[in-house]
Amino acid sequence: EVESPSGFARGRAFEAYLALNPLRQIIVQSHQATLLTANFFKYVTKQKLAKDVAAIHLVMLMGDKIGEVKNLKKLTGMSADEAKKLHKDYMDTGLEAGISRNNLIEEGLDGFHGTGRFKTAKAVKKAVVDTSRKAGFDAGERINIMSSWLAHRNRALEKAKVEGRTNLTLREKDQVLGEARNYTFNMNSAGDMPYNKNSLSLIFQFMQVPHKAMLQMTNRALSREER
Repeated sequence: EVESPSGFARGRAFEAYLALNPLRQIIVQSHQATLLTANFFKYVTKQKLAKDVAAIHLVMLMGDKIGEVKNLKKLTGMSADEAKKLHKDYMDTGLEAGISRNNLIEEGLDGFHGTGRFKTAKAVKKAVVDTSRKAGFDAGERINIMSSWLAHRNRALEKAKVEGRTNLTLREKDQVLGEARNYTFNMNSAGDMPYNKNSLSLIFQFMQVPHKAMLQMTNRALSREER
């Protein structure tokens, strides 16, 4: 597979600047979740968000053995079955799979497709760069996007309770997914900035993050109060 010179440069820039700085990047990516406090104050400050995030991560780590976790109810505020259901709902959104296609990370994964003389480079990249990326960037971005989804899901469930329902419709689930993506700057292919797909990306590769952050002030998908 042939890779463009600019694409190759973006990939290596991502690896050097973000992927190989896991301790910094897990903080940089995950701290974006603090933005939720502006519009989901009670859900964030009353630790409900933290408990829901903990529940999903515990299921990711423990799997079906989640029931063996001591004080699970105290840690997460839910039973093992409830934690597994929440985890399943999150995985069904596709957000987890989308982490590796984040605008900033995409070119880093697309590099080194060749074999032969690139075989050693691929092995080193997988052992060092990919491991570092998953421990830093991926872990932080997971917290960021997961928190946004949980907050918007909780708001939708609160509205459903007023109507006497305990579950969301398929339409409401799709709405929650779209809102979660929108709140976290739409860092996927659908929200890619045009200059990130041409030679200008060599200069503006990382500019899309502050650019999108500023554009939230004019984001029509958010209400005036939310902006």
